[in-house]
Amino acid sequence: MDGRLFQFVVAHGIVELSVICLAGAAGMQLGEALIRPGPRTRVAAFQEVVAETGKLLFVIVPFLVGAGIIEGFISPDPRFPLLSRVVVGVCYGILLWLVLTGKIWRKRPGSDGEV
Repeated sequence: MDGRLFQFVVAHGIVELSVICLAGAAGMQLGEALIRPGPRTRVAAFQEVVAETGKLLFVIVPFLVGAGIIEGFISPDPRFPLLSRVVVGVCYGILLWLVLTGKIWRKRPGSDGEV
C-alpha cells in the first residue's frame, strides 16, 4: 500500500503540502496580530499583516489549484509511470520555490514605468 500511496501523492504532494503549510503560517500571523498587536491598535496590526499575507495568497491559491488539477488528472491515471510523476512533482515544486524566492515574477527596480 505504501508504494501505491507514494506513487499517487508524489506528483502533487510536494506543492500541496508546502502550500498548506504556508497558508497555515499566514493564518497564524493574522491571529498573532489580533492577540498581540504590540504598540499598534489591533485593527492597524491586522491590516498590516493582511497587506503582507495577501501577497502570499496570490501565490498560494493558483499553486493549490494546480496541485488539485494534477491530483485529479495525473495522480489517479495508471498510464503515468512513477518516473514521470516524480518529474512533475519535483518540477512543480521547483517552480513554487522560484516564485516564492522572487526568481520569477519579481518586480525589478525601474520596472514601474519610471525612466
